[in-house]
Amino acid sequence: MINETQKRLITESINDRIKNIQEESVNITKQVIESTATQTGINLSMLLTWGTSIGGFISPVIQWLQGKNPQLSDMDISLIMTAVIAVIFYDNKKVITDLVNEIKKRGLEDYFKNSLKKSIDLKKTLINFLRSLNISSFNLLSMLSYAFLVPLLQIFYNMAHEGHFNSHDAEMIAKAVTSFGLITVGSNYLKVLIEKILNRFSSKK
Repeated sequence: MINETQKRLITESINDRIKNIQEESVNITKQVIESTATQTGINLSMLLTWGTSIGGFISPVIQWLQGKNPQLSDMDISLIMTAVIAVIFYDNKKVITDLVNEIKKRGLEDYFKNSLKKSIDLKKTLINFLRSLNISSFNLLSMLSYAFLVPLLQIFYNMAHEGHFNSHDAEMIAKAVTSFGLITVGSNYLKVLIEKILNRFSSKK
């Protein structure tokens, strides 16, 4: 049985990990989009709006793409993933067409199609998971507001299986997530969501 001091240290460590993940998510988004904008000349500044959500969502897809295709350059991957981001997060026909034309010029169309399919599968998985939690205000359009959760789910899973956390801890974690300033979900609502996720994962023990 852990004492309160140990518990506080664990919670602080989790808060630090969450902050690092969010910072990394923003950096990934910025690097991918700015690299593509530089190499293509396409104005992509509008895609930076969803920094934390985009980075959290595309990180596993980037890892998958790199693992399957180590021959791809960083610039190739940035172009492919920017096009994926445009389709998933920003439904602007002109931007998508311009990016896809660049992809075709460079012979990367198959990589793009496979990455887009992987991303759509991830999106569907996230949607189904959130719907299964019976979140009253959740809908398909708001899914993008929750995409930042993708890299955090493993942390929540570990928390649930350690079994030392309660409603107060969920509130602390929610405040840590929203304090970063780039999340559109409020801390009170996020607290409820985290509790639901922890309860779901706890039931799987």
